[in-house]
Amino acid sequence: MHILQVTSEFPPHVGGVANHVRDLSLALSQCGLDITVVAPNEGDDTETYPGIDVLRPRTIRARPFYDWHLGHQLSRIAKAKSVDMIHVHGLRPLRAALATGLPVTFTNHTSGFLKGLTSARRRKTYETLFPKCALHLAPSDELATYSEQFSGKPCIRQTNAVDAERFKPDLELRAQTRRELGLSDDQVMVILARRLVEKNGIGVLADGLRSLDRLPVTLVVAGDGELRPALEGVAANPPEGMVVHMLGAVPNHRMNAFLNAADLALLPSLMEATSIAGLEAMACGVPVLGTDTGGIPEIVLTDHTGWLVPTGDGPAFAKKLQELVEQPGKLASLRETARDFAKEGYSWGSRAADLKMHYANALSGSAAQ
Repeated sequence: MHILQVTSEFPPHVGGVANHVRDLSLALSQCGLDITVVAPNEGDDTETYPGIDVLRPRTIRARPFYDWHLGHQLSRIAKAKSVDMIHVHGLRPLRAALATGLPVTFTNHTSGFLKGLTSARRRKTYETLFPKCALHLAPSDELATYSEQFSGKPCIRQTNAVDAERFKPDLELRAQTRRELGLSDDQVMVILARRLVEKNGIGVLADGLRSLDRLPVTLVVAGDGELRPALEGVAANPPEGMVVHMLGAVPNHRMNAFLNAADLALLPSLMEATSIAGLEAMACGVPVLGTDTGGIPEIVLTDHTGWLVPTGDGPAFAKKLQELVEQPGKLASLRETARDFAKEGYSWGSRAADLKMHYANALSGSAAQ
């Protein structure tokens, strides 16, 4: 079975969808499938991915030319490689993939889709395209429900996962990274490993931090985006005792070091599926402080893998952070349970094996029709 993974985000692009497609493709290859990734306009990358072929065609970016041009390229690639199915990640390439006439699997990943629910034009697009897909997947109950609403078909709930052998506790790496950051053993470090955009709750977090007079913590920000100035403003005038390190965008292969150095990871999201950033932190033995939105409550279990606060409430988030920072022993007590939760319940191997079966079932259904 040859599957074409088509994505609008792939490394070196930094983000959850890019990491998901890379790790899923590698796991599917290890399950015995032939995998080709097509990442239009995603730049050049010298990294190689064992067992998968990565193509980065240049396409016309403006619509409708993008759809015509990409559709033609996908048809050519599919014919040359005898592709059985196209798996689309993200809405942008979906129309082009459907134009090839091949069976299409669609993973509804992102909260950008949820924003589109307020637009009559976008809802019409969903109503037109979703029913044409042979198989629907979504990483949270919220996204699965909306996929079923627009497609009229069952949507398989398949959460994101984590490579627990790549992201794992490493005491030597922890000590080394903390030295590089100028941290002593007893200083508490929290990490925000997110794109600095509205949906990730960056503005809300900044407002919350500004509401505190004192917060004895080092905040490491591993990410970049349009709301970076909001956190830079906090860094310029922080609560007493707080130090902020703005690292900018950090490649995923380097994130393990900063996660290991942390005592707590932050997910102040306004919208979220199954957070890969949260799972990567947990796999490194780092509990998570998150909001009760989307798929976050499915992985952030109170006093087991982390703690939850109401979505969009910056002062409440900051107050809970302050409470946890003052109890480092409580943070340390969740290291083992967070690690076990991510490793045992969210492995890529099990996700890939399940998806291989779903592909086969969908292809059988398409052939019967």
